[in-house]
Amino acid sequence: GSQNFTVLIDGRPSLMDSQDALQQISAASIDKIEIITNPTAKYDAQGTAGIINIILKKNVSPGMNGIVSANAGMYDSYGGNILINYQDGFKLNFGLDYNRRYFPGDQTQSNIYYLENYTSTINSLGEITRGRTSFEARAGIEFSLGRNDNLNFGLRGGKREGGMTSNKNYTQSASNDPTQFQYTGTSDRSREGSYYSLNANYTRTFSLSGHQLLAELVFGQQKSDELTKTAEFDNVSQFSGRKTAENGPSKNFRGKLDYTLPLSDASKFETGYEGKIEESEENNQLSEFNPLTGEYEIQSEFNNLTEYFDNQQSLYVMYSDLLWLLNYQLGFRAEYTYRNIAVPWINQTFNIDRIDYFPSLHTSYKLSDVSTFMASYSRRINRPSGWALEPFPTWMDANNVRIGNPNLLPEFIDSYETGVQSILGSTNISAEVYFRMTTNKIEPIRTALEENVTLTTFSNVGKDYSLGGEVMLIFDPLDFWNINFMGNVFNYRVEGSIQDESFSNESFNWQSRMNNTFKLWSSTQVQFNLNYNSPSVSAQGTREEFFSSDISIRQEIISNVLALTLQVRDVFSTTKFEYSSESSSFYSYNRFDMQSPSLMLNVRYTFNNYKPSRERRGEENGSFEGGEDF
Repeated sequence: GSQNFTVLIDGRPSLMDSQDALQQISAASIDKIEIITNPTAKYDAQGTAGIINIILKKNVSPGMNGIVSANAGMYDSYGGNILINYQDGFKLNFGLDYNRRYFPGDQTQSNIYYLENYTSTINSLGEITRGRTSFEARAGIEFSLGRNDNLNFGLRGGKREGGMTSNKNYTQSASNDPTQFQYTGTSDRSREGSYYSLNANYTRTFSLSGHQLLAELVFGQQKSDELTKTAEFDNVSQFSGRKTAENGPSKNFRGKLDYTLPLSDASKFETGYEGKIEESEENNQLSEFNPLTGEYEIQSEFNNLTEYFDNQQSLYVMYSDLLWLLNYQLGFRAEYTYRNIAVPWINQTFNIDRIDYFPSLHTSYKLSDVSTFMASYSRRINRPSGWALEPFPTWMDANNVRIGNPNLLPEFIDSYETGVQSILGSTNISAEVYFRMTTNKIEPIRTALEENVTLTTFSNVGKDYSLGGEVMLIFDPLDFWNINFMGNVFNYRVEGSIQDESFSNESFNWQSRMNNTFKLWSSTQVQFNLNYNSPSVSAQGTREEFFSSDISIRQEIISNVLALTLQVRDVFSTTKFEYSSESSSFYSYNRFDMQSPSLMLNVRYTFNNYKPSRERRGEENGSFEGGEDF
């Protein structure tokens, strides 16, 4: 599926990118995860794949209690988590998370450049390791000001770092030269930074049940530093290399109001406001290796500063009611966006100043006591990430450079879904068909910048379309065996133009996921998971199939107090990432094989009868339980 989802933590946006936010949170801190695939106009319209709302564990028992967990595994991976809660007329919570994960593997690359009178080829093979380390502390307090007023204050902050190191052997050749040039190359890319955020929430309830006002203020700040260093060696010494350094702070402010007024037992009116302001800057510095001095020397003509300012203001209105047996919910959201990217070193600015509209319609019809028909429509937006906008070069290695595109426009996604859900005892069946269309489709575009150098940038290439169906099935074939199965089949087509050349690529895709949980004894559980993604196309190439399998064994040593979990990732060593791209000037092939299987052991201790809250539920599509065990 798409990676362009929005991540909320306890209903609030994260300071970090969606992928970083998911990696930052310890699984032991998660109560459950809500998935909203087609959100209403009440939610921020950002994200093509809907919303992932991570609900953190909270105490509902009086007094003090909590959880302590630790984990360790292969490839220098380990971590821990502490969660403490106190409740006595008011609620206090405190948490610490630390996680370190490394993923070594082997990478194979082949680049062919079609030049005017000959072709040039570079093949490489070597080791590559991706890793991340994160630490976070958080605290919160919740108390009542009276019968109808509630206040909540929260603070979270931490540090994170991630990167990739590689060591490869290269072979370079040309069609007009029988000789080959062989050398080795290393690449070290690191990204680290610190962050913090403060939030305040106020809830006012009125005498009428469901009548309430919610207000929220959030302020956050983060600082990041990124360094990429490449080096190439012949049989004697280093002969080339580059260093790219990027750093800069960012800060953001968010304010939100939500008002809900029940009009009758079946009808409800909702309205609200959300405002977000973000400022950031990037300082970029390029250095090149001088073989005469043996030093990386700053290339001052490439040093630059880029300043970003983003202002988003939104209003929404919702109305829901019951018409005979049909429940419906109408929504409309308007978002004003002002984005300014200032690049002083070229004396240019790039602006977006516009208003966009996002309607939504959700309906449900009860076919019987066990079956419900549902249909929905929503329009969403996917704004480009900061690194896709950066107008300066970042060298990934000696043969690959990335430059962002500050003229990128956001993507717009129209999503239609209709389906049936049935609950028959412990069996849950749902089937749906869907159609999604994206305009201003953003794709990474690769071209031959010069001989043996590939440039990656980003462009609004055109449109893409997905038409398909999805089936989900949850049932117990035996008393001790639970199966959670998902199957997704769809036709995918992307079309548009790249550098004034039209293209149209199409593929028939399918995805499946099956989670098997076996309760062998009251204190022992085993889970075996399978996941498959078929090949797919992009604007310039293809991505090959992907298959993985995991197994977990959970053993309670002391009931509801002490538990051990052993996890084995990629049991059959099938995890690989393989893709290719091509144009009239080049062909590129890339494959990464992860070292596997990998093992991780987790121990969790629960004290003073800790019981997490189960009050919150998903609004559109439901939720599933989280946790470190599986």
